[in-house]
Parts: sequence; C-alpha cells; structure tokens
Amino acid sequence: MLKDCVAAWCRFTFHFLAAIFVTLSVLTYDPSDASLNTAGMLSDATIQNLMGIPGAYVGDIVVQLFGLSGALCGVLGLFRLKRAPSLVRKIHMPCVLSVAAGVGGILSKLSLGVTSKFYHGGFIGAKLASLPTSVLVGLIVVGMVGSAGWGPIVALYELFVKFKSRISGLNVGDCSDDLLVVEGIPHSVEYPALLPTLPQFVPEPTTSPPQAPRATAEQPRPSPQPRTCTEDDAALARSAVPKQPKNRAEKPAVFALPKVKLLAEHLPSTGASCDNMPDHRDETDALYSVLKDFGVYGKIIDVRHGPVVTLYEFEPSAGTKSSRVIGLSDDIARSMSALSTRISVIPGRNVLGIEIPNQRREIVMLRGLIESREYADPDLKLPIILGKGIDGEAVVADLTKMPHLLIAGTTGSGKSVGINTMILSLLYRLTPEQCRMIMIDPKVLELSIYDNIPHLLTPVVTEPKKAVAVLKWVVSEMEERYRLMSAVGVRNVTGYNAKIKEAISSGAVLERVLQTGFDADTGEPVFERTPIEKVQFPYIVVVVDEMADLMIVSGKEIESSIQRLSQMARAAGIHIIMATQRPSVDVITGVIKANFPTRVSFSVTSKIDSRTILGEQGAEQLLGMGDMLYMVSGGRIRRVHGAFVSDNEVQDVVNHLKMQGRPDYIDGIAKVLECEEKDVEDLRYSSDDSLYEKAVAIVLRDRKTSISYVQRQLRIGYNRAANLVERMEREGVITSGQLGKREIVE
Repeated sequence: MLKDCVAAWCRFTFHFLAAIFVTLSVLTYDPSDASLNTAGMLSDATIQNLMGIPGAYVGDIVVQLFGLSGALCGVLGLFRLKRAPSLVRKIHMPCVLSVAAGVGGILSKLSLGVTSKFYHGGFIGAKLASLPTSVLVGLIVVGMVGSAGWGPIVALYELFVKFKSRISGLNVGDCSDDLLVVEGIPHSVEYPALLPTLPQFVPEPTTSPPQAPRATAEQPRPSPQPRTCTEDDAALARSAVPKQPKNRAEKPAVFALPKVKLLAEHLPSTGASCDNMPDHRDETDALYSVLKDFGVYGKIIDVRHGPVVTLYEFEPSAGTKSSRVIGLSDDIARSMSALSTRISVIPGRNVLGIEIPNQRREIVMLRGLIESREYADPDLKLPIILGKGIDGEAVVADLTKMPHLLIAGTTGSGKSVGINTMILSLLYRLTPEQCRMIMIDPKVLELSIYDNIPHLLTPVVTEPKKAVAVLKWVVSEMEERYRLMSAVGVRNVTGYNAKIKEAISSGAVLERVLQTGFDADTGEPVFERTPIEKVQFPYIVVVVDEMADLMIVSGKEIESSIQRLSQMARAAGIHIIMATQRPSVDVITGVIKANFPTRVSFSVTSKIDSRTILGEQGAEQLLGMGDMLYMVSGGRIRRVHGAFVSDNEVQDVVNHLKMQGRPDYIDGIAKVLECEEKDVEDLRYSSDDSLYEKAVAIVLRDRKTSISYVQRQLRIGYNRAANLVERMEREGVITSGQLGKREIVE
C-alpha cells in the first residue's frame, strides 16, 4: 500500500541520517565541549563538535562507553539500509554493539598512549580488556558477519534446509524465501496450500513446445503444506502435461494461486481524515452535552476511532435503564447532525456503545486484508474476509466453524460486493483440489462472471428449477461422503482425508462392506467388500445469491434441501453461503433460521427486517456501502465495515484462474442440467406422475376434491396442486367444478 511505501522511505531516511549524525559526532568529539561530564557554556561559539550541542552530548556518551570504536556504530549502522532478511535486521544492533565493544577491548589492551584510559576503549573496553585477545577477535568477527555480511547466514540456512529436505524426501525448492522477507516493503504474499485434495481439473491445451516435466515428476508429498508454485512453474507444467481424460484418481496438475498485485491498493479520491483527530474531543463533549439535555447522566470512558464510525463507550449513572438510552438513538443522531446513530449494550461490560459515523469514511480495500496476518493464519481452513472492525483490525472468519452463513441486505447496501469479497478470499487461498464451488444466481448478473473457473463443479446455475436439481445432487453427495466416512471410521472430512493420506503413504487398502442381495437358499443377506478409492474430499462451498427468487418458484423443495444440508453437511465438508435481498419470514423461514447461527446483515429498510435476520433491531441504522452487523454463533453482534473490490479486479482474478485450467464438471450434475435444457416443460412435470398417483389416492380415500386440500396433504404449492386437480378432470377422475364443487366419478 502507498502508506507502507511512505513509511518505508521515512525509516530509510531516519536510519541514514542517524548513522551520519553518530559518526560525525564521534569523529569531531572534543573533551572541552559542553556535555554531561563537562561544565561548559551552552553556546555555539564554544562548541567544537561539527554536530553542535546535540552532537557534543551524543559524542560524549558514545566515547565514554566505547571510546574511539564508537565511530563504528554509525558506520555499521549504514548496513541496516540494505534489503536484508528480517532475521538479520532484528540482530543488527546487537551485532554493531558487539563489534564496538570488541574493538574497544583491543584498543584498551594496546594502550595507545592517550591520557584517559576511557578515551581509547571506553568504559566497556576497559572492562573487556581482561578477556583473551582471541575472545575479543571472535566477538568482532561475529558482530561483523551479523551486521554487514548477512550473505553467509543465508547460504548456511539454504544449505541446512536442502540437507533437511534431502533426508526427509521433500522437494521444497528454494526455501530461503521465508527468511528473505524485507520489512516495510509491500510485496506479494504466497499462502501455502492446506489439503492437496482431488478431483483434478483439466489443464488448458497449449501449443508451446514440450519441456522437461519438472513439476509433474515429483513424488507424493507427505507434508501438509506443499509449496505454492509460481506462474512460471504453472506455465511449465501446463506445457509438459498432456491433456488427460477426466479421472478423479489422477494426480492434480500444478496450480498457481492469484497474486495480490491483481487487486488495487487504494482509491485516490477517498480516505480517512486522520488530520481531524482533535475534532473527536469536541464531538465527545457535544455527545456528553446531548445526553445531559435528554436527562441521561454518566461518563464517556473510551473512544475508538474506526474507518467508518467512531465508538463512544458510555457508562450511565446508577439507575439508568439501557432501553431508555437506546430509544434516544434517533434524537442523538439529529442533535449530533449525523446520518444515524446506533446504540447497543456491550456484552460483559457495564457500558453502552454509541456508534456515530465519521465525517469522512475510509474505503477498506480487499488487498490490504489479504496481506493481513489474520488472513495468513494457517489454522483457517476456509478463510472468509468480512472487512475491518471498529478498531481497524481485519475481521476474517473460518467458514468451517460457522458452518453456514446467511446474508441479508437491500439494494445498494454492499451485499453483492461482500459476496465477491468472500469468494475471492477463498480463491486466493485454495486450489481446485482443496475447494470446489457451486454458484446459484437467479439474478443472472451477479455471479456469472465466475463462470468457467477451475473451482466450479457445475456452470453457474441461473434457473430456479435447475437449482433444485443441483441442491438435490449436493444432498446425495453429502450422503455418499457420510457412507464412506462411516466405512473408514472417522467423524469428519478432515479425518477422512488424513486416513486417505495415510493409506496412500503406507500402501494400505481401505474397504467398505456393501449388501448386494440375499442368499437364495438361506435368505441371509449377502455382503461384498469393495475397495475404497484413495481420493481425498475437497471442501464444497454452495453460494446462493438470491434466496427469495428460489423460494417463490420451488419453496418446499428448496427449503427441504437447504434444511438437510444446513443440519448435516458440516462434517461432510459442505458449507453454504446464502444471501437474500428480502429478509422476510416467508424467505427466511424458521427452519432455515434455526440452522444458520452465523448471519450477516447489511443495511435493511425496517426494524422488522432487522429482527428477522438478527433477532434485534439495529441493521436499519447502518450506513450502507458495506456497513454490516456480523452475528457469530451465540448471538454476539459485531459491527464490521466490508471490504471493497471492483468488477475489474474480480475480472482480473477470474482471467488468471481461467489460465490455470478448465473446470472439471461433475457428470451427475451435467446430466441433470442437460435434461433441463432439452425439455423444461417435461421436467416441470417429471415428478408429477408419482405425485399425481398420490393425489388421486388421497382424493379417492378422503372423498375431498378441493385444490387447497390436495395442497395441504402433499405439502406443495397452490399452482402445482391446481395442475394436479385439472389433470384429474381431464382424465375423468373427477367432474369439472360446478359452483366450486367437484364430484368423484365412480
């Protein structure tokens, strides 16, 4: 980021000037100058030191401690300006002091004829003069290597890593990258892969001449964090690996994760008003005065300045009800000339949080969050970037712990940008072998940009009828994973992948027992042992952009599939991110709400919508443009300012992913969607044959022919029940409706 570069140049200038200042202060030191040890007049006319009064004091301190060798502190300090590794930069100053002390000790031994014993070696040199000369020389050599010659350290480190990898059988390549991290200089960060899982995606065909298959000839790596290959390695692998038929058991091709340089650093026209920090004191006094005008007494004990809002922690006086203060939010906003004010109780503390918008809001960019240490945490299996909190810290959640996410927000609240942020945070961290996605976009325009990326299990689904079929396939995939995990004897997908990895390394055979029928003579069941394919399960993330459109077309079928997935799919490694524009009770039903404990609410239109999604009001007072309330499991609510990513940035990342290979669509889903495209009308009534038979049986049994009765008994929509009744009329099961009554034809 730009501010990181400016900070780096400021540090460079400071270190350079400090080194020159110390060196000249020591070299032009005069014992007669005014200092801590000399009573002199503090006048420039009496100061002989080239650096003036500050130089006289600094020179006196350094000379008294190190003697003439103190000049080395400034000279060797210049080596800190080199692009040295972070490890060497941390030990640089101790090494410089080590050289100065060693040289001072030798000078004290030589006794160069100077009257003061502290002048040539200083106080420290005099203390070290009793040590053997070999020890002092060793002290100097070690300090010189650590402060100026860091090359041997890097060489020894690389030699150690390569020797260790040769013993353990790993091919780690050039592992010195972890050591060679320069402080203050922004650079692209590569994150290690978490689970080398299948299925394999098909690499793009290429016309480049074949090269040595360096990347594909490697043996299976037992390390849980294999090296992430660069773009050059990926290009080499694509040219070396011929196009293979789709086989989920084959070794995956090399995949290069996107670079952070594809994302913008900042928006030039926006930013936080850091120069207005003193104004917050006036706002604090104004807020205290407003509360006093409304008869609310207490004290403001803390102020937290965030990128979008400022949080004032208000401790009310004894006997003040929280509901009374919360009810004054609109009046406080009017009195403070703010767009809105949100007041809430801070759990576990005796204070109320009063959130007032800043006069100028900061645009939180996705690139800065991807480069944050929170996102780089290796313990996060499915990292989801949400944005920045009020304290300015990055908010990154793990989707595997949520385990599903429900999002609500009106048009223009930043919901679509927030979904793009979450998707990109997964794409920047995980390869197609680790995470596969299914995207359902009834609005057609929001997620279609991700079509044909290697992570997809199926093309982006835009028709609600197809979405029903895809969700049913996900349910069947979940059940199959449960059967395999039960056969292996594990409880979740992480344990299953560990078992498969162990079986691959040891060569063991995993089997499952299946019942194939019954014995004709004894009638006992016949079982057969079938080997389990040694393929690790990738995570599957289902992204639904607009739930309301799906519920209108196929409410019961969608709700039943979502219910089963939300209740059971966590252990199978299947997770759902579901968004809706209209958080009403007919869209977010009680069944869905109960199984989505983690929710995000962007700005909504009313308190009723806020209570529907969060269980309490407050979302109607958000500012829009990514401002959200994040409710984690347990009901704790946190205000987060979402990250911004433009359509051009998303397109650049998608283009990079498409260069890595083509998606490997699942045959089962492809056949279902193929059937949809061939005959949509037949598919609409594909299940009506069995449903029609059930409806006829109900009518003949209960002797009731109304459409509403058939609808209630079969738990289907009114239109579908009406179609079934009309079909009974056409086939002569019942008569046509006369004055709302139908008779059963005997």
